Amino acid sequence: MNLKDLIERYNVLKIEKFDDRKILRKERYLSRRMRSILDDIATEFVEFIRDIPTWKFEFMDEIFKFGRKMGKECNLNLSDIEKLFNQVLHVYVQGGMLGCFVSGLYHDVMEEGEILTLDLRNYRGSVSGLGYRHERGILRLIGSRASFLGFGMKGGIIEVKGNVGNHLGRQMENGRIIVNGNARDWIGECMKGGIIVVKGDVGNVIGEKMEGGEIVIEGNAGFWVGDGMRDGTIKIFGNVKSISFDRYGGKIYMWRGSWVEL
Repeated sequence: MNLKDLIERYNVLKIEKFDDRKILRKERYLSRRMRSILDDIATEFVEFIRDIPTWKFEFMDEIFKFGRKMGKECNLNLSDIEKLFNQVLHVYVQGGMLGCFVSGLYHDVMEEGEILTLDLRNYRGSVSGLGYRHERGILRLIGSRASFLGFGMKGGIIEVKGNVGNHLGRQMENGRIIVNGNARDWIGECMKGGIIVVKGDVGNVIGEKMEGGEIVIEGNAGFWVGDGMRDGTIKIFGNVKSISFDRYGGKIYMWRGSWVEL
């Protein structure tokens, strides 16, 4: 009996093809099941925030803790969280303190050196609180819909390809934020440590009540830089509209071929 007859008798090739189809069906099933789980998570989040005024930052920690709870219960990994944010959540919610929820989801999952990439371009409103209490790993954001970014950040890195809104690095304790674009007002408010680098221009009230850390602005800055500043360093490569006289400490420099203290 030749090879062809053996193949026909024992159906070797058909079995292999069947196995391939079985594997494919299993992958499709798991994909649909995960999409269903992610839809359920999005629905749970919408229900949770129904009676919460999500524009008030006082509720950030409550929303963050709910995200941690959901992440543990659903055993999500970083890939799942990327899919949830990039493909699912924008269908259910368009802004608010969604970022705190997502920060809670990945908080106990992300390890040193790991990267989570989130695309903000599908969201019509500002997503607040991404990087809330960020501790380790790299959070990469694409798009210009983030505000309250890096609130209470404790370590790790946040990178932004785009612009950011108000309250960048508020109450930041450690870590590094790099914005490859512009930023608006109240950067580094009550900042205690870490470094914020903005490659473009920034708005007003930079480093308000700042207690430590460093802010580097490679473009221009607005009014009241260093308002209520107690410690830390602000460096500005471009022009400044005004430096606040209401300062208690810290150092502010402008680049004029070398750093000049103001």
